[in-house]
Amino acid sequence: MIDPRLTGRVALVTGANQGIGAATAVSLAACGVAVLLAYKRLDPAEHGGDPAFPEAYGRLRARDAQEVVTRIRREGGRAEHVEADLAGADTVGGLFDRAEAAFGPVEILVNVRRGATWGRIIGLTSGGPAGFPEEVSYGAAKAAQENYTMSAAAELGRYGITANMLRPPATDTGWVTPAVEKAVRAAGPLRHVGTPEEVAEVIVFLASHQARHVTGQVISMS
Repeated sequence: MIDPRLTGRVALVTGANQGIGAATAVSLAACGVAVLLAYKRLDPAEHGGDPAFPEAYGRLRARDAQEVVTRIRREGGRAEHVEADLAGADTVGGLFDRAEAAFGPVEILVNVRRGATWGRIIGLTSGGPAGFPEEVSYGAAKAAQENYTMSAAAELGRYGITANMLRPPATDTGWVTPAVEKAVRAAGPLRHVGTPEEVAEVIVFLASHQARHVTGQVISMS
């Protein structure tokens, strides 16, 4: 068994009340990482009206992260959760302060403060050169995130901090319908609808000791 050497590290995971974020929090905690789960609940009445999405998807996005935290603690891990709107100017700093008060300085996702000598920045993107017709703002935000991450990899490497982006496959976090799955599989023989746990496995790898020399990359899953 490969030891990722993550025991005692501290992570901040956003979007962690469901889907990929929740699976990542569980997987990191299983490796001995203390995790602060941040999330923002979305009201199904405001965000769940798209008939293309199953009704259950709206319910998943409306819940808090207590169920995930309970699972982590039941399996011997350490976790706390907090609801936060990342659009707020002071929110991010407050999340880092909250994590540090509970577990110590955040090392996984971001660690550029308080004399860092080790850290991991791992972002998720749906990016692609074809852009996002009808979702231009979303595409632009992901492009900016990729550019930031590549810059961070160059600037923070001297501190032992790696920075990478992961592009998951179409991942069933509750929104995938049979029609979507059929379309994904038709796109090529290696295409499939992924699970949050499959994506979390790659995130854990990027956080691991074994990936210490992997940085400045956009890694695509099929």
